[in-house]
Amino acid sequence: MKSLLVPAPAKLNLFLHLAGRRSDGYHNLESVFVLIDYCDYLQFETTDDHQIKVLPQIEGVPTEDNLIFKAASTLQKLANERSIATPGVRINLTKNIPMGGGLGGGSSDCASTLMALNYLWDLNLSEEQLRIIGLKLGADVPFFIGGNTSFIQGIGEELHDFDVDGLWFLVIEPDFSIPTVEIFTHPDLNRNYRSLSSKELEDAKVALSKAYFWGSNYLESAAFKIYPQLQNIVDSAYPIKLRMSGSGSCLFAMFLSEAEAIKSLSDLNALIHKLSLPIRKLSVYKQLSKHPIKDVL
Repeated sequence: MKSLLVPAPAKLNLFLHLAGRRSDGYHNLESVFVLIDYCDYLQFETTDDHQIKVLPQIEGVPTEDNLIFKAASTLQKLANERSIATPGVRINLTKNIPMGGGLGGGSSDCASTLMALNYLWDLNLSEEQLRIIGLKLGADVPFFIGGNTSFIQGIGEELHDFDVDGLWFLVIEPDFSIPTVEIFTHPDLNRNYRSLSSKELEDAKVALSKAYFWGSNYLESAAFKIYPQLQNIVDSAYPIKLRMSGSGSCLFAMFLSEAEAIKSLSDLNALIHKLSLPIRKLSVYKQLSKHPIKDVL
């Protein structure tokens, strides 16, 4: 029997624009995704019973809807179609990334499962093949398969390397989560659809390389309307500039050095206690230049 422990890192959206709405109801996004060193961990142990078991069971998520289980089942079915015998697997998840935080934890767990089982089961699928499989499981999964800092288009299937590196982040986890569907269906969602020009992308690269925010997160207007406590955190943190990641609820600030990030963490900690802000956790993380699973497989 084989055993393997792999990380599943969180992501941040440095900006997030909506370029239009598709006929299937999904929105075309334009965003820059970065990985940070804030990870869930998955322990894989092969078994003789040919069954897939994911532990612990996530409250409120049926096993068949768990992205880890769906990823493993998809690969096992593919292996069977190719007459490749696969052992069963027991997957133990150590969950650190908050659900409903806009950090992509579920998609990251799914991607790490695909990569780990491709290795453990000797399926020899290419990264591109894993991305195609991953897209059917979740729009953000293809990004996590690659792991490079990327400019994302479409619903997540179009990935372009984006040359920004060496950033540090202060990540704020409020004490509440936000369902993605609640944001995308809200009347206050920013629907000023348009695609970014190549000049704007170059401007974004220059600004972000200096740890300056560029563009916006189109989802903030709806999120702040539904959850005014988010707007309160942003206003209270000034002059520390915050942006929401994905559809929230997590917020982040961006820096060129760990020292700057830690200084802001200290300042914000004092505010939390003074103003009783609804914040569960504050932490400093660094940008990852590649997916950490590549040091394991």
